[in-house]
Amino acid sequence: MKYPALIAFILGALPLVLGGCSPAKIRVEPPPTTFEEGVDQIRTRTEYWRNFQARLRIRAESPRGRMRLNAVVLAQLPEKFRLEAFNVVGQTAGLLLITREGSSLYIPSEKVIFRAASAETLIEHFLGIPIQGDTFGYSLIAGAPPEQLSGLRIYPVGSGWQGYSEAHFADRAFSWEFMPRTAALKTIGVRDGQWTYTIAYEPAVLLTAREAPKKIDFESSEWKLEVTVDEIQPSKELPDTVFVQSRPAGIREIDLDGIR
Repeated sequence: MKYPALIAFILGALPLVLGGCSPAKIRVEPPPTTFEEGVDQIRTRTEYWRNFQARLRIRAESPRGRMRLNAVVLAQLPEKFRLEAFNVVGQTAGLLLITREGSSLYIPSEKVIFRAASAETLIEHFLGIPIQGDTFGYSLIAGAPPEQLSGLRIYPVGSGWQGYSEAHFADRAFSWEFMPRTAALKTIGVRDGQWTYTIAYEPAVLLTAREAPKKIDFESSEWKLEVTVDEIQPSKELPDTVFVQSRPAGIREIDLDGIR
């Protein structure tokens, strides 16, 4: 074959060869949610879940031992929170009520209603885990109390985001860690007085309003609380009587603040 003929052959075949090859697909990453949008999403989901009811499975490990409970939660955050816990045979193990007027813990097996100025005192007495009532309640919905939201700022850190509440609390600080390039909450770091612990979500919770946590681990160097959310849904406002501690005959009352 002479050179002119060879060149003509190659030029004629080239379009056929190139036509048989699909162009390489270029993956275009969606732009990450802006930091301001992240705060707005947390605010929206917190409002969406302000009134909720849930069924939980709870496992607690602390220096006091281990505990397994099922629980039903009724909440109207931030004012009212009710947790009724049941043992493995379905008997009520404890009824925790938290309101602005006061907090109480009824232990039927002891025939005692415990009261304290801080819900944290009652939660620690019941579960062996010192967690503030509002921290526990809002963690169940991957939300934040209004005072945290007012000062929440989210900044880029490495490939992900880190959120900090710039609102000032007495002996309390919070940090939020989000998954890279997704609006999903992974962990919350808490410093509360002498305690430092993490709240981890598995899987990470998307910040879209209707998404709900599935498994939540609270863990410090000395204790661990594992919460599995079997069911959670928004609810209508409940009557005030749901959040009032009745006092059956023969039940004593003990002020935990007076014996600590």
